[in-house]
Amino acid sequence: MNKKIRKMLCVFSLTVALSCNTVLAQEMIKLPLEFAQSQTDEIELTIGEAEYKVDNYVKTLKVAPYIKEEIPLLPLDFIAELTDINSNDMEWDDKNDVVTIFKDQCIIQLTTKNSNLIMDGRKFDLGVVPEVKDGSIMVPYNVIEKISDIKVKWNSVTRIIKIFVEKQQKEEIASGDYTYKELLNKALKNSDDLQKAELMVARADYVKDDANDAIDYTPVGTGNGASDAKADRAYKELKSSEIKYEKAKKYIKTLKEKISYQVKNAYYDVLKKEDAKKVAKLQLEIQSKNKEQSQLKYELGIASKLQNKEAKRVYEDAKKAYDLAVKELEKSYEALNDLVGFDLKERYTLEDKISFEKIKDEDVDSHILEVINESPEIWGVEKNKELADLGVKFYVFNAEYEPYKAKKIDAKIATMDVDSIKQVYKKNLRGCYKSLMQLEDQYEKDLIAYEKAKDDLETAKLQLEIGNIPPIQLENANLQLELAKKRLRERIMNYNMLAMQYDKPWMTSASM
Repeated sequence: MNKKIRKMLCVFSLTVALSCNTVLAQEMIKLPLEFAQSQTDEIELTIGEAEYKVDNYVKTLKVAPYIKEEIPLLPLDFIAELTDINSNDMEWDDKNDVVTIFKDQCIIQLTTKNSNLIMDGRKFDLGVVPEVKDGSIMVPYNVIEKISDIKVKWNSVTRIIKIFVEKQQKEEIASGDYTYKELLNKALKNSDDLQKAELMVARADYVKDDANDAIDYTPVGTGNGASDAKADRAYKELKSSEIKYEKAKKYIKTLKEKISYQVKNAYYDVLKKEDAKKVAKLQLEIQSKNKEQSQLKYELGIASKLQNKEAKRVYEDAKKAYDLAVKELEKSYEALNDLVGFDLKERYTLEDKISFEKIKDEDVDSHILEVINESPEIWGVEKNKELADLGVKFYVFNAEYEPYKAKKIDAKIATMDVDSIKQVYKKNLRGCYKSLMQLEDQYEKDLIAYEKAKDDLETAKLQLEIGNIPPIQLENANLQLELAKKRLRERIMNYNMLAMQYDKPWMTSASM
């Protein structure tokens, strides 16, 4: 009875707690980011002392660390800062004493009612119950290692906690209001489906426990009569509930992966449409000058009426193309805003940093095998096969509505389904790999074209300085560079999106 009450409390607490134009910085195409040498920051905290050391610097905590039931407690806001969690990504429900944290692609929950940490449906016992002291939420120090890759050492003799933070210095990037990671966190926080999925894990766990309580004995094979039918039904319900519980946990991870794909795609789409708008604007400016020159030549009798008319038509086409590019950019923004929970009319800048995220050099057959083993879709079909096999193994004669041969056919069909989905995966992954190789070749060609366009622009600048060409030719050279840059950036973004599909093809699937 106590176990069931705890389950209901868990479900209850989860239910309550989960209650302009873009200005993009100029960005030169570069190869994938290379990191500079890494360094380690050593943070030292002493029990009972608010001041702590970060290498040679001294900082101060709001509340000094202390011991509770032989386990050190630290302020949650310190841990949040340490693990790059923004204060806006933490929600405190004072009615139910539950704090919900959104970190990267994880939903984390802590409560002052028990010692459990819930992360993506998984439950970890921290060994001591968090509590509120002097306005700060104090949590066990081991939360740091649970929610991050940061290493922590606790010395109970010296009463010192040492935290080792690996830092990496990246090359300078073009800044913006939001990065992809920041918008992904907002999309995860905005997803009703993800919050419902968290609840479904707790519900499935509760149903699984009830099914386990209903087991009198485990059947060993086919049976006969009503008593065997009862035991058989209870056992199969238990197995089914166990599978549903595991599926609910997997669904959270899968849903986050799908959201990450959707946000990256929408993020890239804004950048693509901004590139298109920039090119369209340059083309419009050039055609506007061509139109003015044509009109002047026509008035001087140098150009014909037909030539003047054609120049005006080309200008009008360029104006329409620019207007369309503006509208397309607005649509891309609205799609991204819808994902992350912003007002559809909100506009902001994006971090415009794109790198060519080349896939690992590995044997495609090995990758296919790895993906098949990790696929939640294939896992689900395989579990359906297990249930179908149980229907044959524990068939109860004279007690079931469907004949034994029908159950055997169900099992055979389930086996065929497993084989079928694996074949589809193999075919699609090979096709995806081939497309990636083609994109890599096209990327190299686009990169060469981009470098040539840069050289051509520099040549045009020199020619203009010595008076060999009119200014309009320099503008055309600049336009060609922007077109080459647009093609290269679009190629990189398309490749990166396809690489995500190659790594986890279920991200674009409607199942699960």
